[in-house]
Amino acid sequence: MKLKIINSTSHWVMPRIVMGILVVLLVIIGIQRLIHCRKTGTPFIQLKNYRFFRPGWDKVKLLGGILTFVAYIYLMEFLTFLPASIISIFIFNVLFDNERTKKSMITSGVISVGFSVFIWLIFGVLFRITLP
Repeated sequence: MKLKIINSTSHWVMPRIVMGILVVLLVIIGIQRLIHCRKTGTPFIQLKNYRFFRPGWDKVKLLGGILTFVAYIYLMEFLTFLPASIISIFIFNVLFDNERTKKSMITSGVISVGFSVFIWLIFGVLFRITLP
């Protein structure tokens, strides 16, 4: 069997595969939830006294995460992929780390540089995908 590859539409295949996998996983999660609800006698969807955020939720982490993500998109245009990723990952690590010690800052810096360079090497060098 020979597979015919059309370069102009070959990039459409992977998103369909990923969506198919996500739908299958969603069905599995729904079945597990249904089984759990039947065993415990609880309703499948419980809207009475429902709250999206738990009491005492951390507003700084949520809003800081959203602002960091939006800033990352704009930084990508000016600084390119690698420096923008290093800065954004560092800010995310510091934002979500409960400690503000010298050791945790150094660890966040090492993680942000290491992960960004790793992703850049994998996609930019190995797979030859153009990164912003």
